[in-house]
Amino acid sequence: MGDMANPNLSTGSIWRLNHGDQEIARLTVIGTDMPWTHAEVETLPG
Repeated sequence: MGDMANPNLSTGSIWRLNHGDQEIARLTVIGTDMPWTHAEVETLPG
């Protein structure tokens, strides 16, 4: 069985945290160590 990498866990992927329709934080994946994902967090206004 092949091991397909989750594209959301790739280094450089950006996860956006929203509250309602406002983006309040952005997480940039900097590495993975299954089952953990390491990211830099950029907080945004709101």
